[in-house]
Amino acid sequence: MAIAQCRDRVLDDGDRRQQRSAGALSVPRASSRPVRTSVEPFRGPRRDDNARDRGYAPVARRRRHGRDGGRRGVHAQVRCRGVRRLEQAVGAVVAGCARLLGQNPSRIGRAQPAPRSALRLAAGLRVIRRLRTHAVALGPIRALRADVFAVAHPARTPGAAAGAERDRAHHRCAHVLSGMRLSVFAVRWLLLCCMTMLALASSPARATGIETVLMPGEVIRAHAKFESNCSACHRSFDKKAQSGLCLACHKDVAADLRAGKGFHGRSSAKNCRDCHTDHKGRNADIVGLSRTRFKHDLTDYPLVGAHRTAACNGCHVGSVKFRDAPSACASCHRKDDAHKGMLGQDCARCHRIDDWKKGSFDHASTDFALRGKHALARCEACHGRPLAEVRLAKQCVDCHRKDDAHKGAMGTSCGNCHTENAWKETKFDHDKTRFPLSGRHASTACGGCHRVPNVFRGAPTDCLSCHKQDDAHAGTLGSDCKACHQPRGWKPAQGFDHSRTQFPLIGRHRESACLGCHKGPKNFRGVASTCADCHKKDDPHKGRNGNQCRSCHNAASWKQISFDHDKLTRFPLTGGHKPLACAACHKNDAHRDKLETACISCHAAKDPHKSKLGNECSRCHVADSWNKVVVDHNRTAFPLIGQHRLAECKACHTDRLFQGAPKACYGCHVKDDTHEGRMGRSCETCHNSRDWALWEFDHENETRFPLSGAHEKIKCEACHKVSRQGRLALPLVCGSCHSGDDIHNGAFGNRCERCHSSQSFKDVLPVTR
Repeated sequence: MAIAQCRDRVLDDGDRRQQRSAGALSVPRASSRPVRTSVEPFRGPRRDDNARDRGYAPVARRRRHGRDGGRRGVHAQVRCRGVRRLEQAVGAVVAGCARLLGQNPSRIGRAQPAPRSALRLAAGLRVIRRLRTHAVALGPIRALRADVFAVAHPARTPGAAAGAERDRAHHRCAHVLSGMRLSVFAVRWLLLCCMTMLALASSPARATGIETVLMPGEVIRAHAKFESNCSACHRSFDKKAQSGLCLACHKDVAADLRAGKGFHGRSSAKNCRDCHTDHKGRNADIVGLSRTRFKHDLTDYPLVGAHRTAACNGCHVGSVKFRDAPSACASCHRKDDAHKGMLGQDCARCHRIDDWKKGSFDHASTDFALRGKHALARCEACHGRPLAEVRLAKQCVDCHRKDDAHKGAMGTSCGNCHTENAWKETKFDHDKTRFPLSGRHASTACGGCHRVPNVFRGAPTDCLSCHKQDDAHAGTLGSDCKACHQPRGWKPAQGFDHSRTQFPLIGRHRESACLGCHKGPKNFRGVASTCADCHKKDDPHKGRNGNQCRSCHNAASWKQISFDHDKLTRFPLTGGHKPLACAACHKNDAHRDKLETACISCHAAKDPHKSKLGNECSRCHVADSWNKVVVDHNRTAFPLIGQHRLAECKACHTDRLFQGAPKACYGCHVKDDTHEGRMGRSCETCHNSRDWALWEFDHENETRFPLSGAHEKIKCEACHKVSRQGRLALPLVCGSCHSGDDIHNGAFGNRCERCHSSQSFKDVLPVTR
């Protein structure tokens, strides 16, 4: 567009009709560096190629520049330096594009004779225009930091009549760019754009050829089947997706990464391409691991012992993947198995990797842990040679039947009595039998009870079978000796549980000797169980309270009384009555004599009211303390409120009769009357019982002078100068109090309210006539 405008400005109408269309590649300058030029006089048109190659501006072959000596102005002096390199780069691109499209590069651009540089540029444009038939549009090509010479000259030079104006216009529109060589980045960008357009515009049938051209190199043999499908391993403009595409095929590696195991699961690499890069040839090694320096500790099978010095192909055989090599011992050492597979494939249970002949089998992990003498026995003593897994019954008699002194009479469980440390050491637990050994029995030799040697069954378990001659009761108490006696010692008889009889022993009875109640040494039956049978002589009541001594007394101590006065009498003991001794009320030991329950029956001598308040002491006093009074004054004719609730009884009741006390305030507070009786005796009119100093006089209803305005806020003594004047009436006119404030000096009289209000003295009411 810029070249066309330039051409239109330079040529006049006559010249434009004769001008043939000339195209040129316009590459806008991207660099702002100053233009470097060299000046050389114009020598006229040159037809040889060497002149053009040296940098002269191209001219048309069929036309001269004019009789005036050729080009004018700056065009006659400019020599380009970057044209040749641009021609070579663009020519190579055009040639490659033409070959891909099946065109002959030598035939492109022959329609218009032009110099070699113009031919290559025009050919490039024609190739691009041919691509537009495939719906591909190429924008302007920009060369970064490159100086490109691109100018379109008319087919013939106009006459001299155009003059300097045409030269100036031509100078303004022509782009003369000279400078640094074309950057490598610009050429790559141009090539990438052309290849991308060709790939998009080409039919699917040519996809293989395009990708082959763009591919940096052949892939390895295992990936050769994906060579025609780049999307199998790559995503456009998304490098992060490449690892996901790799793991989509290598599912075993993906499983190791998720589980965090194996070489890949322990690797610190973030992406597959960090370690594996393809396009290096069919036989390239993209694994990149050294067989001599590889750290096997990074896998699930660290090398220890003799495995450290083994060659890789000693375990990794054939085409099996390195990660799939078996880790079981038998997979490599099956021919070395002396047990012929009878002990399984877990060789590590017994053998060590550093030395195959050193065994470390833990017999405790089996059903037959080795203890005692068994721990010292050699393996072949039980397993024979070659060693095999013993699956016989795990009983002693399987090996020691000839050593059984009991000849099978005690069964086959030798471990019940004998130990593995030594055959003669017995550890028989007699407590698991029907006759546990305790006391003296635990120290008795086995032969003391088991009379037949080596036969221990059928021995009697009752005491009399062994101790019949020791029975002091001569059989009168039966054969169950352990009911009274214990194996710890025959004497004393401490095992008898008296609580299982009809008379459980409690209190002092526990400390009594058996003969204290049981008189005969051999017969303990038929003893009386009532208290009076033994303690009749100790009864101070002489039988008047019956034989149920335990209703008051207890077995712990005779003098401790546990009589329940609340349940057994009509006078429950509360307050101060509880700690009193029985004799305080019951003067004799009989206690059967009924006592009066009224307070006055015991406390008449201590009545301070002299019976003036009646016999119901409980109306005011409580049993906890005589001095605590709980009289409810609200039930009287004078309820206590305010400060009266805090006053002591004697403050109003001068004697303990509590009758005839005055109800009027003046009856008690006459000495407190500051008004000296001039306000009357109805103190409650102004004062209240909560606080004498707080009073609530109603000036509105009690006087003829209602307080309003500023009068509501002042204190009483502001008007009532004498503190005890009481009902002395004050004058109601303003001048009686405010004569000193009268700025009119009495000129308007004493009726100040005609002009002023009580809200504020300065507020003057409007004058009405």
